[in-house]
Amino acid sequence: MLGRVTPGYMQNDFLYNIKNQAETMQKKQTELSSGLKVNLPSDDPANMINYMKWESGKQDIAKFNNIIGSYKNKMNIVDGHLGSMGDSLHRARELVVQAANGTYTKEDRVAMSTEIDQIIRQLVADANSEYKGNPLFGGTSTRTQPYRITENVDPSSNTPLVSTVTYFGNAQERVMDIGKNDRITSALPGTSIFETTTTTINGNRDVSGYVASQDSRILIEGVEIPILTGDNLETIAQKINNTELSVKATIETNGDGISNFRLTSISARQPWLQDISGGTVLQDLGIIDAGTEGPRNYSTEALVQKESIFDTLINVKDQLLEDDVLALGGASLGQIDQSFSNVLRYRTYTGAVTERLEKTYARNETEALYLADSAANAINTDFTKSVTELKMAEFAHQTALNIGGRIMPTTLMDFLR
Repeated sequence: MLGRVTPGYMQNDFLYNIKNQAETMQKKQTELSSGLKVNLPSDDPANMINYMKWESGKQDIAKFNNIIGSYKNKMNIVDGHLGSMGDSLHRARELVVQAANGTYTKEDRVAMSTEIDQIIRQLVADANSEYKGNPLFGGTSTRTQPYRITENVDPSSNTPLVSTVTYFGNAQERVMDIGKNDRITSALPGTSIFETTTTTINGNRDVSGYVASQDSRILIEGVEIPILTGDNLETIAQKINNTELSVKATIETNGDGISNFRLTSISARQPWLQDISGGTVLQDLGIIDAGTEGPRNYSTEALVQKESIFDTLINVKDQLLEDDVLALGGASLGQIDQSFSNVLRYRTYTGAVTERLEKTYARNETEALYLADSAANAINTDFTKSVTELKMAEFAHQTALNIGGRIMPTTLMDFLR
């Protein structure tokens, strides 16, 4: 129930309402002049929080798409070098097929060996290619060129020819983030691409009765495998084989009861092996040596059986110089085919990665548009609505002033006029 109405009450109520109308007009004018309906967090805390989240999401997407754009260029360069290597191997195969033909002379094969030597050098140049100063095929190593050539002078022609090609990168894969909780292997090391055969590391050490003396861990192809105190050879081999790795473990025992531990890759690659957390299990088993980064850390005592693309072509070159037609037409031709298949397989993988990057980039662009629209709706002014509300507030303000001037009670001054 309304209490006693006095002239003072009417004045205060009138001024209070006029003040509210003025504040409403001032707020609408600010929205129209600034283009924002939320100028301070206190104006609308919920929308301001949403706006900050959406803006943060846009910035994250921009960051990821910058990375994706750079890596798309990188993968295109990788594809180009793999294509060049495929062409080189194709030419090497043509030469081997020709050399295995009995119509060619020894002098012809010597001439072919010179071209094979140049093909090896071209393959090494492709394998040492860089992007922004970093090797493409050196794993995560950025300190040196992945592959180095050693030469010997051929006494018959007094020409320096490639005798060995040594890898100085590491066996780690490069992994990149292309979104939140979305990662991709962006580049593979040369130990995964430029191998012809599988790798077998046979520890040439009697490890019969071996038992782990402490809790430790081993790292195989980037996967940590825990080794517990008391684990014997069979348990260690089972732990390795139970993981989804491209490396399998076996125990070879001869008739004298001497046991050797063996690791074999199931594809053409050099596996990355490491003792970590202070453990020495792989060292104790005669698989690796301490103090060197994989894959160059294979034990000097171990029997390592593997062959790279470069080894294959060096053998071909030597067979040409020795006029070994039988070897050229048999194992060497098959190994070149295997090398070509391996390069082609990883070129296909590169294409698949590039396709995924392009789709992720397009998805991120679409998501960024939605986030930008949501952020704009959260704080931007709806001009049609704000103009209408401002006009209504102005009309209400003028009406209040008009009515207020009429109903305000008379004062003593009105009678003194």
